[in-house]
Amino acid sequence: DVDKDGAISLEEFRAVVQHPKALTYFSALDLCIPEACELFEMLDDGDGSISYDEFCTGVLRLKGQARTLDVVSIMRDNRLIMRMCAEMAEEVKGIRLRLSMGGTVIL
Repeated sequence: DVDKDGAISLEEFRAVVQHPKALTYFSALDLCIPEACELFEMLDDGDGSISYDEFCTGVLRLKGQARTLDVVSIMRDNRLIMRMCAEMAEEVKGIRLRLSMGGTVIL
């Protein structure tokens, strides 16, 4: 976390994964560097960075039976879809309110 903002950007992460200790750590998890970068992108919620806790949680999820990156990818996609559904529900709620008050809706 070079800029001390509590999160790691992809650029910061790419620099770290070149360090011998990081390479050893990822090797112990049977992750190659491209997979580790893919994991980072899957854990990112769209702001271009992840917290230390988010990363550790994501890496730990790769251990055991749910070890494939596909599972982590599905979880990320699910979070994004759920957020989009919540936003759409709020928009529909506003439209219904305007219509119930005799207003019009411009799409």
